[in-house]
Amino acid sequence: MKRLKHLLLAVMLAFNGCAWTSHQLIAPEGYDLHRRLNSMLQCQAEASKAVNSGAAPLDDQAKAPLKKRATQRFLDRGQPVLDQEGNPAPWRSPFRIYVSSDLSDRYVLCLIGRGYRWDDDLPPPLLLVPPGGVSSAPPASTP
Repeated sequence: MKRLKHLLLAVMLAFNGCAWTSHQLIAPEGYDLHRRLNSMLQCQAEASKAVNSGAAPLDDQAKAPLKKRATQRFLDRGQPVLDQEGNPAPWRSPFRIYVSSDLSDRYVLCLIGRGYRWDDDLPPPLLLVPPGGVSSAPPASTP
């Protein structure tokens, strides 16, 4: 019976670890660790203040930058969660207590408003211009 419990727990943890396909947020270029931590704490405070003051729930249009992603794991017991590089990231343990989605949604939206982006968002494409500039004339034919 004890072996069965251990096996069941191992399978559950393995399944949960594989099933979570969550994304992290990437800080704007040039943000050092101190600036990242400061922005996370400021956004956490702003989100908490809005929720505690009874702000109206966010509508779908306001939540659009979340791209329908769950945000609850970005805060653990109301505190920001970081990855190894100091970027905001969801906690990946099934044994934590998470906060309301209204608080975490506001927190993540605040970070996005400060220039953070989802890790799977493509950077803007580079526009490569030839040294002579761009011409609307057709290319010259070669004999």
